[in-house]
Amino acid sequence: MHAGTTNADGSLTKSKTEAMFCPHAGPTSELAHADVPEPFYISPTHHIPFTNEFCYLGSILTTDLSDDRDITVRIRKGMQQVGAL
Repeated sequence: MHAGTTNADGSLTKSKTEAMFCPHAGPTSELAHADVPEPFYISPTHHIPFTNEFCYLGSILTTDLSDDRDITVRIRKGMQQVGAL
């Protein structure tokens, strides 16, 4: 599998497009921690991969819709800045 489209000359163009599957998360839902689905194929040469997390407007979004990962990263970045002083 490749992450992008094939140009007329056979070279690959990397795409920034990705999708995130967020299953319904109930209190006992096992789907909240489900594996990432297979890529969605638009054509034989182009697909949209799924991911467990991605950064949007500076915040990290995850499939379980929890802000734990975002808070952890923000604290780590803050500590790195204080340590650089």
